Parts: sequence; C-alpha cells; structure tokens
Amino acid sequence: MCIPTTLKEVQQKFLDLLSAVIHDSVNFDLLYDTNYSFNVSDVLGDNRSGSLFGLLFSGGLDSSVIAALLDRFVPDDQSIDLINVAFQRRCTGVSVNNSDCLDKDCLISAEEAPDRQTALKSYEELCKLSARRKWNLIKINVNVSEISEARVKHVWPLLLPGHTTVLDDSLGLALWFAARGKGVLHSSGEFEEKCTSSAKFLFLGSGIDEQLAGYARHLTTYKKFGPEALQNELLKEILFISNRNLGRDDRIISAHGRMPRLPYLDERIVNFLAKIPLEFKINPDLPKGQGEKFLLRQVASMLNLNYASKQPKRAMQFGSRVAKAEGSKRLIGSADQIKFAYQSESQK
Repeated sequence: MCIPTTLKEVQQKFLDLLSAVIHDSVNFDLLYDTNYSFNVSDVLGDNRSGSLFGLLFSGGLDSSVIAALLDRFVPDDQSIDLINVAFQRRCTGVSVNNSDCLDKDCLISAEEAPDRQTALKSYEELCKLSARRKWNLIKINVNVSEISEARVKHVWPLLLPGHTTVLDDSLGLALWFAARGKGVLHSSGEFEEKCTSSAKFLFLGSGIDEQLAGYARHLTTYKKFGPEALQNELLKEILFISNRNLGRDDRIISAHGRMPRLPYLDERIVNFLAKIPLEFKINPDLPKGQGEKFLLRQVASMLNLNYASKQPKRAMQFGSRVAKAEGSKRLIGSADQIKFAYQSESQK
C-alpha cells in the first residue's frame, strides 16, 4: 500500500478505505440475508422497525461517520436504525439498596443523559444531509428497576469468567440493552410509539479510539513521555483489543440474534492507520473535541457532519449514564467481588 504524505491525501485515502469497508460489508450482508423481508408493512403489527441494518448511535464522532457512510451504500428504499441507549438515574446520594426511592421525585429521566442529547442533534443533522433516507432513531430508555435483573440473569453470564471488572459490568449492561433494541421511535410529535429494531447486522464504532488516540490518557502519555511512547501505547492497545473487548461484545450482541459489524477494525483500516505518522492522528495543541482523533474529525468535516466533528470523546458508560444509574453506592469492587456477587445472586 502506498502511504500518502500530506494531510489532504491521508484524509482522502482514509475516507476511501472506510467507504470501501462499509460498501463491502453492506453488499455481503445483502447477499447473505437473501430471505430477509424489507416490506415494512409486514412487521408493523409487532412494532418492529423493518430495517436490516442498525447502528449503535451515541451521536458522537465515531458513530456519525459510520451512519453517513451507511447512507451511501444501503439501498435508498431501506431504513437504517440508529439505536441510542440511555439510563434513568437515581438522584445524587441515593443508595442502590434504598428501595423506597423508586419514585419519580428522586429519579432523573434517561432523556437527560448526555448521549441522548448528542444523538438527537446528530440525528437532525443526518436527516438534513439525507432527507430521502428513513432514519429510525430508536431510543432505549432503561429504568433503574430493570438493571439488577438484567445484570444477574443476562449480562453477568455473558461476561464470566474473564470479563468481571466494574467497567465490564457497566459496558455490558449498556450494550445488552442497546443490542436488545427495544425502545420507542423518536418523533417530533407528542406521541412516540414503541419500536423494536429488526436489524440483523449491527454496526459499532469500536476500535477507532485505540488507533487514533481518542482517550484522554493518550494525550497525557504524549505530553509526559513524547510521541514514541504514545505510538507504542496505541500499538499495544490495538493488539489487546480482541482479548479485552471484542469477545465480550460479540457474546452480548449475538445473544440477541444480531451480528456485529466493526468497520474501524477491518484489516485494511488497521494496516493503513498503523503506517501513517502520529501527527495525522492527534494534534495536542488543539482543544478537546478537536485534537484527539484528528484524522477522523477531518473526514467527518468532509462528510458535512459539522456537529459530530466537534464532539469530544465521551465513554459509553458515562454518556449513557449507566455508571451512575444506581446512585452513589452502586456495585463497586474487584473482579472477585463481582464473581462472588453473581454466584450469590444466582443461588437465590
């Protein structure tokens, strides 16, 4: 592969590669799923979306770029599901063990979660950029009362035995509810009907933070130890991501009968990004929301995603608010404590 040397050339090459990856994925899935019915009228009775393709959609940079490229290659007569998960949250200082607090006065709506706000704005931007497309923004609103049962019955069995940290618990819950796809269809009117995504192929933005220095710790490494140290850190993260994240995510998504699609981890993308200079990946002199994942932000601008291109990185557990959903004394502790908690709960 001939590696371009200027920013403009790198931007175009990256966009071309990412477009090719998503084009190939969509075409393969269309051929693979020959028995799928795209007649929305066939599925209105059970509140299903009628879409073959879906996307976990925070409204941030990573997912918005994928959405814009899906729009290029998914046939115009098909809808695309934008699945956004957000958690209801107990008021600050309320204990997870305080069962008396389950009333509306001490619960904060899922609609106020940061990822819900960005999703709504990016959804509006996508609708303006591609008015011909039927975008289904499916809002997954998770109540506090749902979390404990889902954790013990569904999520923990999919995490164990290897993924048992509190972070895995949070990400596992968010991903499980999102992949289930059961929510309400966003509407500009007062009434929002129930809707369950029928998407068989679910796109995720996984892997781009590890390649384009998207986390705050990457900037810290750069400033403290220099560019070479950051390059080494990014290499280690991308080599470790399959063990750390991908098995967990695949099990959770597959549990709902869906197939994950990870365009940022296609070997063509990984090989290309591994060879370009660090200066195209991160610009430490720019403020938050501009310097990290610098290359992807340039591509987003090329796609006219003006809002999404300026969004700072927000981790899924905080954007969806799952990390704070159960109040100030939610499940905390080591991996051993989570294993013990699962064993105790499952024996009840």
